[in-house]
Amino acid sequence: MTGIDLGTVSAEAEVREMNGARSMALSSPINFFYFLSQVSPTLIFRSWKDFAPRKSGATRHLFSPLYVRGWIRDLAWPAKLFRAAEPMDKVSGSGEESSSSSAMESFVKNLQLKRKMVMERRAVEQRFRNELREKMMDAPFEPETFGDPDSTKKLSDSIMRRGVVSVALLSEDVLVYACSGISVSHTHANIQDHHTVFVTSARLAQKFNDNRTRDDNLRIEVRASEGRTLHGFLYLYDEKKGIAIVTSFSLHYVFAMDTCNPLDLPGGTLNNDLFAYGRAIDGTLMGASCSHPVFKDKGTSTVSCEITESGHGGPLLYLPPGGSEHIVGLIVKSGHGKITFLSTKQLHNWLQRFLKKTRKSNHFRGYSLPKGVKTVIPSGFMVRSKVLQSLGYPLPPPLLFELNGRLTGTFEEYFGQLHYWKGYPFHTTYDNGPNRIWYQLGERVTQEISQSVVSIASFKDNTRCFACTGLLITGKDCPLVLTSASLLRTDDAEGEIDEKLKIEVFLPRNHTVQGILELYHEYYNIAVVSLKSDLTVAICPQDILNVTESRNTKSVGRASIGRSVVAIGRGTKKCHGLLMASMGEVKGKYKAITERKRKRSTALVKKPDCQDLLLSTCQIKKVGIGGPLIGLDGSFIGMNFYDETGTTPFLPRKEILTVLCQGFNLLESSSLAGRPVNMDLSPKTRMRKRTQWPVSKPYWFLGGQVHPLDQLVGKVLM
Repeated sequence: MTGIDLGTVSAEAEVREMNGARSMALSSPINFFYFLSQVSPTLIFRSWKDFAPRKSGATRHLFSPLYVRGWIRDLAWPAKLFRAAEPMDKVSGSGEESSSSSAMESFVKNLQLKRKMVMERRAVEQRFRNELREKMMDAPFEPETFGDPDSTKKLSDSIMRRGVVSVALLSEDVLVYACSGISVSHTHANIQDHHTVFVTSARLAQKFNDNRTRDDNLRIEVRASEGRTLHGFLYLYDEKKGIAIVTSFSLHYVFAMDTCNPLDLPGGTLNNDLFAYGRAIDGTLMGASCSHPVFKDKGTSTVSCEITESGHGGPLLYLPPGGSEHIVGLIVKSGHGKITFLSTKQLHNWLQRFLKKTRKSNHFRGYSLPKGVKTVIPSGFMVRSKVLQSLGYPLPPPLLFELNGRLTGTFEEYFGQLHYWKGYPFHTTYDNGPNRIWYQLGERVTQEISQSVVSIASFKDNTRCFACTGLLITGKDCPLVLTSASLLRTDDAEGEIDEKLKIEVFLPRNHTVQGILELYHEYYNIAVVSLKSDLTVAICPQDILNVTESRNTKSVGRASIGRSVVAIGRGTKKCHGLLMASMGEVKGKYKAITERKRKRSTALVKKPDCQDLLLSTCQIKKVGIGGPLIGLDGSFIGMNFYDETGTTPFLPRKEILTVLCQGFNLLESSSLAGRPVNMDLSPKTRMRKRTQWPVSKPYWFLGGQVHPLDQLVGKVLM
């Protein structure tokens, strides 16, 4: 059983590693063919661009002499990139060949590890993809035209004909559904890019969801007058009212119908100037006369008219002799010689409500869909959306997938300086800066940290609820994990503890065990978790109960003001469990400092209100919650929390030890049936005021309004 050695290599070791790998490649060419024999052809072909020399005009042929020489010459680069080779001592004679062969074997093993990790990620994605149906539910759609030449000709000279479009749903070359739509003068207030809004039938969204397959390649084409085709994206749809919004980012101009001046026809009156229009999938305009009384009922209106499903989403127009055309409503349904339409006034109010500016900025913190409407996950993003949901993250507001919106405030965000475990195979250009924290901590402290700091996460019904950092500590009979009780909170508003959550403890490379909640303290937000089985890797639990504190002349609690400290965190399993460290110094009482800041700030960010918290200037992210705050000598100083201010509140060691001593005594006196132990129910803590430990929710934002046609992920538009 080997320990975890995260690969922060000194400058001297890097030089030796590079020199050894270079001599391996140049002095022993047979190693190149050994490399080919050990790595699968698939991996070679996937990786050949990385090994190929960057030379302009070179013929891109994998086994050309130029590329073979490039592979051999560049073998020193991947050895440094993947941290593959062991630090090699200076040898001579036959020892150099031995070192060269050992480095090559290590390099090949790391390539195989990289491939394994990539395949594991793809297996998860494939599992979500397999949840989708293999084939479309419906047969290919066969559109039917409607109307008469006289009605069509009546609109042929009007500019309003340019606002009538065909909306087609396709899977490659197969027509899934087709209907009509109208272009409106409304726009999305939160989107700065040029775009056009179309209103159509909600049937389009229903067909989109019903016929989504594993290929996830459905696309929407909006076909306007004069044969122009625009690519569109579904925004919102309302099944009750029967309408949906399609947005296009094409620069083509489409005439927009004005819904600001609605024409209200009295119910039951006879009118011979009403016409229903639509556009066929080939761009042909279709029109039918509606010369019968209008009947109104429960917000919708009906009129006698013969159209087909291809006309759903089209306009009902009032075309009196002498001009002055008006849009009366939007056709949402038809059958038995009648059509049902939504009046222009109702349509205008609906668009005003759902297209208005929902945020003063491009940040969508706390966003939720408006009541009564739904959205569609765009093509190419279904697997990604399932992955996000499994990690407990919210789906983006409509169109943010298409506009390359970003999710921030996640548990996968790094902080500080990274520390790679031995053999970490992925390229990471992370700037450690001039102040090398891991170098200052030293080899012994770094080794202890790598074997005692874990990633811990909670789950409910296979959906992750929370992820943070924990510290392995010595218990009475077995190692325990000390972490934050935020791990067990599922609702920030009430902050309730859910004792039934499933807990997983992770250490790289791929060591995961189930955790069992033993005790928790809500006032101090502390939780202690035991391991259901042993970790199959060397660990070094910290005996924080028996370590003496260093004496300081000026102190706040047990941490001196101005003392240099380091906040430690462990990345999630999805981020391969990399260690993170951020250096700062102790400042004093958290509440006193934040109160002074609050008087000068208008921000309404909720903060922890525990009276015993202290503050350090370390900068961490949410994943660092529950992680240890240590001194440069490795001594345990406290537990870190997070408040989005660029500083870090922490609970000092004194309070933690008090909780642990009381908690261990309670565990000894309680039976297994009485666990987990809620320490806030004890007489000493029952009368305390309940503290708040808010943790901000992740949210989406638009990072720079770039034109989406050039940056769109998951769909090919042009």
